[in-house]
Amino acid sequence: KGRGMPEARRIYSIGHSTRPREELIRILKQYGIETLADLRHFPMSRHNPQFNRPDLERELPAHGIRCRRQLDFVSRYGSRDT
Repeated sequence: KGRGMPEARRIYSIGHSTRPREELIRILKQYGIETLADLRHFPMSRHNPQFNRPDLERELPAHGIRCRRQLDFVSRYGSRDT
């Protein structure tokens, strides 16, 4: 590593689909994921409430995983900026 060079980091992508929250946590831990970046503009779901942002922010730290909302990676639906 060169002086002042940031440490290389790997980024994984996973969709929650309809899996149970426990399965998502198991997969994150299996790959050594320490931080989950939530890229959703609308982090709530009537169909999959186990993945609502408040629930994830409460549950993931209990398993050693940080949860961050990270909107700077995505654009809004219908945006002409991309």
